Amino acid sequence: MFRYLGLVFFVVIIFLVLLFDGGGVLSHSGGTDSSGGHYNRKTGEYHYHGPGLMPYPVNDFSPETAYPVKKIWGDQHYIQIDMNGTLKNVTLMGVRARDGDTDEFLKRLLLGEHIYLRFDSSGSKSQVYLFRAPDGLFVNLEMLRQGYGIVWTNPTFAFLELFTQYESIAKIAEKGIWKPKPKESKVKTLWD
Repeated sequence: MFRYLGLVFFVVIIFLVLLFDGGGVLSHSGGTDSSGGHYNRKTGEYHYHGPGLMPYPVNDFSPETAYPVKKIWGDQHYIQIDMNGTLKNVTLMGVRARDGDTDEFLKRLLLGEHIYLRFDSSGSKSQVYLFRAPDGLFVNLEMLRQGYGIVWTNPTFAFLELFTQYESIAKIAEKGIWKPKPKESKVKTLWD
């Protein structure tokens, strides 16, 4: 009799746990990829369900043309590229610079290199995702990861969740622009 009551009690407890705690498990229909996420068919945005860091996007650029970077200039950190003889100025989608160190960081990362362009569904042709050739480094995300930019949500864009996560990690690690400013120490003199 007690065994039967114990079994019933166990089944009721399991049922209650699944009922009240299982909402998060049952709230998604599944369909995740090997990285633990999926693309939203309506927005094209990648949504992540896995533990820890969201995965770095991997792209196949084999059928595409890589364009040389000519210069980086201006307050908006324009990146000038040579697209088959036409010079085009672009800015990084979803990222804005905060100080002069960003300019030097971008120059070290891109000058003398070739890049691949990807456009967002927002429709902007001057704000782009840049990937450095030949290693495929996601330049927009690398700026945030190294602490040389802030997430910029105007216009909204597909990688917002990913960018925000890497910006937060850079803040916590006090990288780049998130380093604490050194306190000025005033030297006392005999006349103070």
